[in-house]
Order: sequence, then C-alpha cells, then structure tokens
Amino acid sequence: MMRINDNSKENHISFEFVIILFFTFYCILPAVSIYINFLYSIIVAALYLIVVVNKKRTIPIKEIATFVVLIIVISLLYTLLTDSNSISVEASNRTLKKFLSKLYQLTMVFLPLLFLDWAKSRASRLERKTIIILTFVLLFFVIAKTISEISIDPNIVRNWLEFGETGKNNIANYFFVYAVPFAMVLFAYITKSMKNIYGKIFMIICIIYQLYFLLLSQYTLSVIIAAIGVLYMLFIRIKNKKLKIVAFVLLPLFVFVSPFLIKFIAGKVPSHSMSVRLNEVYDFLMGSGEMGYNMNGRITLYKKSILAFLHSPLRGNRKLDFDGHATFLTVFANLGLLGGIPFVYLFARARKRVGIILENENSRFTPFWIMLLLMGFTNPIHSSPAIMFMIWFIVPMTMIELKPKEENYANKKMGE
Repeated sequence: MMRINDNSKENHISFEFVIILFFTFYCILPAVSIYINFLYSIIVAALYLIVVVNKKRTIPIKEIATFVVLIIVISLLYTLLTDSNSISVEASNRTLKKFLSKLYQLTMVFLPLLFLDWAKSRASRLERKTIIILTFVLLFFVIAKTISEISIDPNIVRNWLEFGETGKNNIANYFFVYAVPFAMVLFAYITKSMKNIYGKIFMIICIIYQLYFLLLSQYTLSVIIAAIGVLYMLFIRIKNKKLKIVAFVLLPLFVFVSPFLIKFIAGKVPSHSMSVRLNEVYDFLMGSGEMGYNMNGRITLYKKSILAFLHSPLRGNRKLDFDGHATFLTVFANLGLLGGIPFVYLFARARKRVGIILENENSRFTPFWIMLLLMGFTNPIHSSPAIMFMIWFIVPMTMIELKPKEENYANKKMGE
C-alpha cells in the first residue's frame, strides 16, 4: 500500500519542484506557452525524465518505459500514416515537425503522471501547497483578465486565428476554457471536504465565478460537462444512504426535464452566442428543430470520422478533408486500429496509474475521468497541456493533500 513519504512534512525545495513550477506557468498561463517554443518544453521534460529515473520513485522503470514507447510509436504512426497537413506547406522539414508536434502533445499527457509520482512520494507539503495555490491563482488571473476583455469583444475567446496575439495578453483560449470544468469539480470536492462554513461559502463563490466565465466564453459543451461533473461529484460524496437513494430515484426525472432546463438557461445567459448554442442543444435533445437551431455541423463531423474509420479500419486514412473535432474519433479516422488502440491504451494506462496513486480516493476521481471521456468524444483535447496538467496532476495531488485532513476529522468524530 502506497503512502506519502515521511519527508512530506519537511519544508524543503527540490530541483523537481523547480521544473514543475516551470510547467505550472507553462500550462496555465497562455502568454508563457505562446512565448516558449514547444521544443523547449520537450527538452525540459526529457531532463525531468532523467531526474525521475535516478530518484527513488513509486513508478517502476518498466511503467515509465511503457509510456515512453507508446508516445514514440504513436508519434511515428502519425508521421508515417498521415499527411503533414497541419504544418504549413511553406515550412521546411515538415515530416520532422509533424513528429515533434505529436511527440509534444503526447508527452504532455504522460508528464503530469511523473509530477503526480513526485507529489505522492517525494514532495514536501510546502511544495505541494505552493503548486496547488499557484495553479488556482494563475487560473483565476486568466479568468479575470479574459472576462474584462470579453466586455470589449464578446467573441475574443473563440477567435482561433487571433489567439497568437490575444494569448500574449493572457486571454484564455479554447484549451484553457476546457480545463476550467475540472477546476470547478475540484472546487466542489474541496467544498465537501471543508468543515468551516465561511470556507464553503468562498468555494461556492469560486465555482459560480468559474461558471460565469464559461457562460461568457461561449463554449457550450464546457458548461454542460462541468454541470455533469459537479452533480456527479456531489452525488458520490453524499454520505446519507437514504438521501443517495432519493437522488438516484430522481435521476430519470432530472434527465427528462434537462432539455427544458437548458432552454430556460438559454434565455438567461449573458452571451447571445451561448444562448444560440444552448438552443441548438435543446433542439437536438428534443429532435424538433422548430426553433431553427441545429447541431448538424458538429454531428456531421462525428459521422464523417466514423465513416472514415470504417472505410479504412486497420491503418486509417492518410488524408482527410475535414477536422473531426473529437480526439477519440479522429485518432481512429486518421490511424485506424493500428494507432487508435495504443492511443486509447495510453489514456487507460494513465487512468490506472492515477487510481493506484490515489488508493482509497480513486472512486472520487471518477467524475473527472468521465468528463475527460465526454470531452474526448466531442472535442479535440489531445493538444491541451492545461487539461492534462489539471486532470493528471492538480486534481489528484489536491486529493492527496486533503486526504490527511479528512482522515483526522473522521478520527476525531469517532473519538467523540
């Protein structure tokens, strides 16, 4: 059974902490990721991997080697089996850049697991708390900065082509927005863990503020996925069995009224574009189309990805004239079973690793995992360092940090 190392009570600062501090800024602050070339992050990640291999660790060498091999194999498959259409035709060494791009994306899936190993077995409480608090501070800084800019340009978060410029000013982009739902659910988890009423109120205010940001950002599914995650987290943390049964019985009723709830919210949200998209979801769920809204464009992309996979299920399609807009669908469309299976296995292995480290807290991580799956089947998330940093590192590390406090409180109650 894994336990936090005895040195976790010491207030030391390690070299690993410095590297993780770098990635905290890199993953959360858009300006840092814009200014720092992704090749530098790969170099720093390789340096950290060397450090980890030479440290006392809870992740065995075989496990690390498995992740590294998976990352390299999938990157090579992308390079060999697909065209470099994501790289400018005017760029030199397109094949190499395609390989390095995929290597970077997949490294950012694996790297947070090494950070989590550090948090569990080698980090001091000072180091863990510093990273957690800094992440939340940077998160709310970007949210506040973005909200102020949205008041001037309501569509600024959705301006993909201009993100290179807006990102320099720490304006949130698509990938940052989809990391916020994980923070919201984590705050719901923290709220349930707190005993101080004022602390609970503060956490609830933070959740509402993040929800307000999501509504303004105009990414509808981020709001829906966040709502599902929060409700699921609250459900599994209900300790009263009778209350949990009542909630389970009422679930079908909630599913039935959810379209009407979405319709109601569509008329109240501060963003017109968000209102339109919520109406699209409502019409899709009701199957009526009577309001003139539809999700045909998004559904068509999903269907195209599935049909592309069925057209070439083994090795995928070298070139597609569309972006499937869903990570777990497009990988099979691009690489077939040859690349899709190791890609899915990489995520499944990551989930299993988190479960091992969290031990008894593993079940409470389930809402975050379900949210990741929902995102992966509806949106492109594989190239988002912010999402991977949140789900594989910040979320489980916060659970690790809070666990001793919950255990102490439970023991105190039993003693009474």
